[in-house]
Amino acid sequence: MEGTRRLTHLVMVVMVVMLVAGGPWIVSIMAACPSYQELYSQCSKYVIGSNPPAPTANSGCCSLLKSSSPSCVCSAIPSNYKNLVNQKGLSNVKSVCKISASC
Repeated sequence: MEGTRRLTHLVMVVMVVMLVAGGPWIVSIMAACPSYQELYSQCSKYVIGSNPPAPTANSGCCSLLKSSSPSCVCSAIPSNYKNLVNQKGLSNVKSVCKISASC
């Protein structure tokens, strides 16, 4: 009985240390990957066209991007659509939303 309590205590201590020390890593692993449709509906107006508007920091686009890992965002964009992205618009989105994805 005493051995089981010690093992349970040890496991709980290890879990707390992992959450504290590796929190950002664990959160990024658990981040949901958006679908192409989600990205398009939330962000396309900010990155497509000759002079797209900048999003606001609380826009659906920023919320979606912040809740996703950068690799997920990049993999959700079909390669044949990447040439349609306005680079200035993309730069605005990255700046306003404070993300670092580089697809």
